[in-house]
Amino acid sequence: FDVPDGWDRGEPAKEKAEYRLFDNQRSTQDSLYTVHKNYLLFFSDSVRGLQPGAPVEFRGIRLGTVAQVPFYKEGMAQRLDNDYRIPVLIRIEPDRLHKQLGDNVDIEAHLKDAESRGMRASMKSANLLTGSLYIDLDFYPQEKPWKGPRELFGYPLMPTTSGGLAQIQQKLMQTLDKIN
Repeated sequence: FDVPDGWDRGEPAKEKAEYRLFDNQRSTQDSLYTVHKNYLLFFSDSVRGLQPGAPVEFRGIRLGTVAQVPFYKEGMAQRLDNDYRIPVLIRIEPDRLHKQLGDNVDIEAHLKDAESRGMRASMKSANLLTGSLYIDLDFYPQEKPWKGPRELFGYPLMPTTSGGLAQIQQKLMQTLDKIN
């Protein structure tokens, strides 16, 4: 038995006291982050390998967690066509940043500012053997400014871009176009 990092050991348990046990060490750490802000993402790439509970990171720093893949809400309908996008719901957990940035950080303001400067969400490979994915937030200055809606079904939207193999394919095609 152990106490999660950041928690006090507390008083010794009294006889016949009941207390919560966690499934594993990761769930003890994740239980610290109860405050969150949901964001909705739409990916044109395959979401195979992206699971609820996967990390949402900015350059290796965990900011949140994938909540639902795929995300569906009553009244939300799309047609299957060549522009079909898979909805994914993520949770940004500001408490994860308080140790690094202090308690007065307005994560929503930081994210809006970052989006205006080219920040996008993409899926990256977490493990090549298992095919697991995570959400990576980073800057893509070559991307056009986001002019789409800011909110859908009450969730703020975060712009996305293709990641991993899709980016490699795109760069290869750009290189071949330059050669021609």
